[in-house]
Amino acid sequence: MILHGRMNSRYLSVQCERNRKVAAGGSEFMTEIILPELGEGITKATIACWHAKVGDSLQEGQEVCEAVTDKASFIIEAPIAGKLKSISIIDGQEAFVGCVLGTIE
Repeated sequence: MILHGRMNSRYLSVQCERNRKVAAGGSEFMTEIILPELGEGITKATIACWHAKVGDSLQEGQEVCEAVTDKASFIIEAPIAGKLKSISIIDGQEAFVGCVLGTIE
């Protein structure tokens, strides 16, 4: 649900929790790509674009997506090597810090 051009915070919380449950139901060897803490007072960011697609092989530290706030942009890197299994937050969607953006298998 979008209210006045911004995502409703309650919707984002529910969406993040749903993404966490979906990711948890996968393989025991699944690793989550999490939106990290981006700075003091920053609680959410918009995913500007993904640099990888589902099924792509990733190296540890490889850029997988870009997150933007009203103050800066941040590159999110793969925490491990593997294949991108899922994307939970697509381009243009907002996510809270700690939210699952995708998974690597």
